Amino acid sequence: MPTLFGSRSARKYGGAWLAAILLLASASFARELTRAERYVDHVKALTSARMEGRGAGTQGLQRAADYIVSQFRRLGLQPAAEHNSYLQPFIVTTGARLKGNNLLLVRSDGREEKLKLNEDYIPLSFSSVGTVSGPVVFAGYGISAGEFGYDDYLHFDVKDKIVVVLRYEPQSFSKRNGHEQRSHHAHLITKAINARNRGAKAVVLVNGKLPERENDELLKFGRMAGPSDAGIVMVQVKNEVVDGWLQAAGKSLAAVQQEIDKNQQPQSFALADSFQLQITVAIERTRATVHNALAYLPGESDEYIVVGAHYDHLGRGGESSLAPSQIGTIHPGADDNASGTAALLELAREFSSRRQRPKRGVLFAAFSGE
Repeated sequence: MPTLFGSRSARKYGGAWLAAILLLASASFARELTRAERYVDHVKALTSARMEGRGAGTQGLQRAADYIVSQFRRLGLQPAAEHNSYLQPFIVTTGARLKGNNLLLVRSDGREEKLKLNEDYIPLSFSSVGTVSGPVVFAGYGISAGEFGYDDYLHFDVKDKIVVVLRYEPQSFSKRNGHEQRSHHAHLITKAINARNRGAKAVVLVNGKLPERENDELLKFGRMAGPSDAGIVMVQVKNEVVDGWLQAAGKSLAAVQQEIDKNQQPQSFALADSFQLQITVAIERTRATVHNALAYLPGESDEYIVVGAHYDHLGRGGESSLAPSQIGTIHPGADDNASGTAALLELAREFSSRRQRPKRGVLFAAFSGE
């Protein structure tokens, strides 16, 4: 008769062997995971279906925050948010739609022209809402970049004006950076804040010259990331429309941009006082409260460094999805940015396990609402 071990002679020692095997198995399971194994486990936890893609305003995002906090607490790190908490709440915009009376009216020499929404112009989702009107100035790329010795606003007053700016940045910026990536000056929110801080009433964005095979298309509303409200009205207008405005001032959009790119010198100027715009932006936004997860490891001094990664993702897709055919299904976000968050947690483990305190403290920050 067959036995557990394959022969009758082994039956005598079967109990001992079984106990030994179970003991070895128990020791194997009890061994401490390697750093790589822990890292992978963090990624798997954050990308599980239970986390729902960690979209803003979802229960999955809160579960991800709770997971991170549980790791901080297990490592004995100090809570770094207010009220002795690991969680720092703040409000983000989770959705926006155009609603109500959106208007762009052009007034020139006693005539009025109403531009067509979604054809001639489109508000940006992080625009302020309300109505503004005033004279118009062209301010190149709308950039102030001291590190490049370039400033479209140098000796150029735009207070209470509506500023027209080109998208992106002068071609030389990326080359002088030593790589082909655009600098932060090309970001739309940077342009908006720069104009706002100089007292402008609104920003009109125009594509200008685009790479080959790209058409002069308006950005789809909500496609560009940004804050809920940049503090200034901001719309995008088609090249053809803006070029007509500049032609009336004896300029050409293409020629002015070419001159800036060629000589790396601003070409800002004001349009005629009789040329004015009236802009109304009406946006309805939905918001949610999300949390940064913050933990602190004290050092020998009061100085500290910040180690951070964002843990939120796209949830079930949306406008920013790189897989449009899969919008509506969970987007796990392993590389955006569960991988970075996993690295953050392993760094926290590494630093907190050392016997000697670091010279500087370390603030571990898992950001949400990227």
